[in-house]
Order: sequence, then C-alpha cells, then structure tokens
Amino acid sequence: DFSKTDPFQRVVRICANGKLMATGGIDGHVRIWNFPRMTPLFNIKAHTSELDDLDFSPDNKHVISVAKDGLAMVWSAGSGKEVMKLQWSPPEGVKYLYKRCRYATIEGNNERYRLFTISNPVGKSGKLKGFLQQWNIETGRLNNIVGFDEALSALAVRDDGRFVAVGTMSSGSVYIYIAFSLQQVLHVPSAHAMFVTGLQFIPVLDRGAPPISSDTEASVVSYSVDNRICIHSLQYRREFVLNT
Repeated sequence: DFSKTDPFQRVVRICANGKLMATGGIDGHVRIWNFPRMTPLFNIKAHTSELDDLDFSPDNKHVISVAKDGLAMVWSAGSGKEVMKLQWSPPEGVKYLYKRCRYATIEGNNERYRLFTISNPVGKSGKLKGFLQQWNIETGRLNNIVGFDEALSALAVRDDGRFVAVGTMSSGSVYIYIAFSLQQVLHVPSAHAMFVTGLQFIPVLDRGAPPISSDTEASVVSYSVDNRICIHSLQYRREFVLNT
C-alpha cells in the first residue's frame, strides 16, 4: 500500500511456482511483483475499498481479489487485465461481503481447478446465513453453496484439492467438506473460545498419500485470538459389505 496517509498492507500471496507475488492494502490496489526480485509488474486499481484476501490460481495465470466494496474480481497475472467478476444473487436482497478466497486443484488433474469463497451478510443480519461457495471458473457463477447459521471467518483447501475447511465467527467452530461435492465430513463445535483466525491443512506427502505424520484421512490446523492452536483430524471413512 502506497497511500500518502496511513498506508497499510493487508494481504500477501506468492504463486505456486514462486515467481510472482501479489499484495493488497487499504488503498484497494492489487500489485503484482516479480519474486524474489521484488520488482513491480502491474498496479491494478482493483477495488474502491480495502482488500480482504488474494489468491493465485494453481496454474499461476490468474489472481482473485476480494474487498470490502463487495466485489470478487479475477485478474490476469500476465497482463493485469480483468478476467471476470464473480456474480450471484444474495438472499432477500441483503448485501453480502466476500471474506476469503481460495483456488484448489481438481483431484487427479493438475491442469483444472476450482474456486472457493466465503461470504457474510453486512450489518445486522438476523437469521441470514454465512455461505461457503464453489464457483465455475469459466463463467464466474456459482456451482454449489452451503449455508451456516453464523458468519464465517476462515477458509482453507488442502494442497491436493480433496478437502476444504471453514472456521466460524461467533462459535469458533471448524468444518471440513469434500471439495467437489461440498459434503460435510467433520464438524468440531466450539473448537475455539472466539472466532477462528486462520486454517491450514497439513499437506500430503504425494498425490494419494496420507497426510504427513498422521494416520487419518485429513488434518487441519486452526488458530484463534484465544491463543490456542488446534489440530482437527478426519478419521478414514469405512465401507462394509453385508452378505445376505
């Protein structure tokens, strides 16, 4: 952020091949840099309000930005030009803000990927829900959506693209979903005494291998302003065949 008064950088991302870095601050700009030389490539006037999150696509070709102006925009990492704007119809006409954004590879195909966001209603929302959203990266429209009875605060996807996790604001809970279907496979209620600040999956050793240092199907680390770091593990699911 290069504002003349009170500059503040809010988010940094480095792409998968380590050659590009994206930064965003309260000035609403997305800046793309050569990395690690730290020379500027593009200065995108992306938003009218401060940035909340950024992420590179797994193929390093695109950058998504979300901000407090309510927009989620996809940009070309090679030109700095706009690629698309994510579009959906919030319930009851209430304004929603995107909180976090993450790309994820599709299992077994490193050339294809999904896009996830979490969104929360603005202001006094009453019984309105927070949402986990899965997007069509070709059209910028929703593929699938899951609602929660509270606002969401954190989002993570595993490096192989198999699982996605979210953390909540008021209850400090953690959820894990299957990425392609958004089927819930784990719910840890009140994992923290306050909102979940961040999530990170323990990575896999290789495609199809179990998580590092674990005999479970997936493990996600959560942390919070309650000064606790927790590991939540998904046990392997079993199938039984009954002979009658």
